[in-house]
Amino acid sequence: MLQKPTRQAYKPLSVLPKAAAQCAEAGRAYGKCIGARYMDVERGMCEREFVQFRQCMVEAMKKARSA
Repeated sequence: MLQKPTRQAYKPLSVLPKAAAQCAEAGRAYGKCIGARYMDVERGMCEREFVQFRQCMVEAMKKARSA
């Protein structure tokens, strides 16, 4: 029997836009790196920018969840 999703299950999706807005600078840096090298894709490219963006998003999501 399938269970209906609870309201709490959707909470991460509701705070995602706010977290992304807080990490706009890191996201822009990652996007710029990808955009500059998308024709020459290789493993680990833009890793530094991705890690910074991911870390920012994780922290922003934690803050939003605790608020």
